[in-house]
Amino acid sequence: MREKKPPERFDQLLLFPDLEKLRDEPLSSEKLADLIRELCELKQTQDEIEENERCKAAEAERKRREQEEKERRDAHIREVTCMDLPLDWENAFFSDPRTSGVYAESVSDALVMSLATLGKVDIEYISSITGLSCKEAIGALRGSIYQNPDTWGECFYKGWETSDEYLSGNLMRKWRAAKEANAKYDGYFAENVEAIESVLPPAVATKDIYVTLGSPWVPTDVIDDFIEHLFKKRYKCEQIGVDINAVRHDAITGTWEIPYKSRYDRNVTDTQIYGTERIGALYGQYAQNHDGRTQSGAGPAPRLSGGRLHLPIEGRPVRGKRIPHFCAYRRYAADLLRHVHAEGGLQHLR
Repeated sequence: MREKKPPERFDQLLLFPDLEKLRDEPLSSEKLADLIRELCELKQTQDEIEENERCKAAEAERKRREQEEKERRDAHIREVTCMDLPLDWENAFFSDPRTSGVYAESVSDALVMSLATLGKVDIEYISSITGLSCKEAIGALRGSIYQNPDTWGECFYKGWETSDEYLSGNLMRKWRAAKEANAKYDGYFAENVEAIESVLPPAVATKDIYVTLGSPWVPTDVIDDFIEHLFKKRYKCEQIGVDINAVRHDAITGTWEIPYKSRYDRNVTDTQIYGTERIGALYGQYAQNHDGRTQSGAGPAPRLSGGRLHLPIEGRPVRGKRIPHFCAYRRYAADLLRHVHAEGGLQHLR
């Protein structure tokens, strides 16, 4: 006789033959324990089945919501990039006195008049004085104007700039913005990406970039890191969340300031390896960065020549020891540039 399999669902347990025997004959403790174990296994199986069903339902709901969101996003992108105006749209310049009696024979003339009158590319103005639709005006000016993805506000006739304006300035930032917008809006800004890439200067290899102490494009925290790298120690003193020992750079005057330059005066690295007993290493860096000028109260200005530090003593310059921290910084900067290049370029230093 074929043995019946245990039920797959917990609500079918009453059909299990052993349960019917409970009414007809007593069960031994071993038989009862086996029955209880089987019931627990069935309950666990049923719980797993219900959990799988819940997971499947949740996954199906998640996919449904993602699909609905994708459809809404695609519909929105088609709406903002199709260059179709709503039926109730009205050109703001139809009743503007600046366009009263003004007519341009060509779109290029209208572009010049827009720049002269408004100081910018205004598609509505150009459409008003040419009689063309906004879409037709944009099509006629392709290549002479570009839409800035940072200022268009998802309106196809807003944010236009002349090619001279758009293809100048920080091209790397504009290129990244155009790439992101082009991916987001399904190729709407493809012409922007191609135009910027056509005028981008060739990339400069890190080995061709000369970095020295005082280069204005190097962030101050890099100088702080170099000082810590040089002396294997960092004195950080914070007041109201600001490190008062941090290097400061004034971009207007081009000057650098290293506060508390004597912080390492008891360090052999400061007085014997990278400096002298009279002029510490940070004073030497300060002198190099300021071309011999020193901060008020810093003492006589040391002078650099031929990679050596000349210390004025009693008005007579004497030859000091070689200052190797310039070369150390150059090696440190080279390592930094290699790391920056590996992370995607120098754009985050700008």
